[in-house]
Amino acid sequence: MLYILRSLYAIAKRTFFSKQLYLDVIYKWKGYGQKYLFVISLLSSLPSLFIAISLLDDTYDILGNIIQLSENRAINDNSPEFRQAEILHDLITKLPEIKIEKGQISANEDQPINIKSDINNTDFIRIDTSRNPSIQSQTPLVINRDKIIFFNNVLLDQRNLEKQDMIINYKEIMDLIKKFHNFSVSSFVTFCLTAILIHILIIYSKLFLTVVLATLTLLVMKIRLNFSQIIRVCSVALTPAIVYLFIFNSVIFLSYFLAKQNLLIPDVLGIENQLFIILAIGYTVFALIIIKNQESSKPTIL
Repeated sequence: MLYILRSLYAIAKRTFFSKQLYLDVIYKWKGYGQKYLFVISLLSSLPSLFIAISLLDDTYDILGNIIQLSENRAINDNSPEFRQAEILHDLITKLPEIKIEKGQISANEDQPINIKSDINNTDFIRIDTSRNPSIQSQTPLVINRDKIIFFNNVLLDQRNLEKQDMIINYKEIMDLIKKFHNFSVSSFVTFCLTAILIHILIIYSKLFLTVVLATLTLLVMKIRLNFSQIIRVCSVALTPAIVYLFIFNSVIFLSYFLAKQNLLIPDVLGIENQLFIILAIGYTVFALIIIKNQESSKPTIL
């Protein structure tokens, strides 16, 4: 096992700069290179797995604390998770009864309604289900007549709401929290495996992208490679991007685990994805240029 890890490390390190490696991949390696790519992808999923475990553990603690607060149990806890639970429970108790019917949202109180947490004195929810809602609030959650907005992103619109007929109140929310709390325990292994699977699927989706790019580029360059060669070189050329992804996710995990700074936000994840694509395409082009130079250096047979 140690020998295999050392071999993988040696190959991964050489993918950043070694022209000979890419030539060996094309002309000496056999098969499609998928054992290599799968193992590298699996190893690089460890930070994603740790992030998933940390999030699940904190979610379990927060939901458990909300349940205890709803039952008026005495709790002596100064953890960040308990403070978040206090804020959420405070907001839930202040939420008016909301009805969703035929794609329309209505509330049983005069509007607009601003719901503030007494724990940290911050506005979190604005409800305005009138036909002409007032100017959008800067609160994280905004509930209008035909849509629900979360951090300026439409979470549910009228098309989604038409599929939902329900009443939302304190009791319904607490019942849902209890179900999620129980589910988070029973589905621990499934949740972890899902995190690993999503990570691997993201990498293989980029493999498909680079294979298409490489095929088109080879046609332009008028270089003939068989399908297994293209798959192999694209799989190996993904390695620098995978190493970057491992480092990036490790930083996200450590920032959350050590400082409770949650970097799993759209802006950060968008940058991560863009840089991954740039590296994947860049090293695929780098490998193709090496192959082009090799083919050009071959003597022409008259």
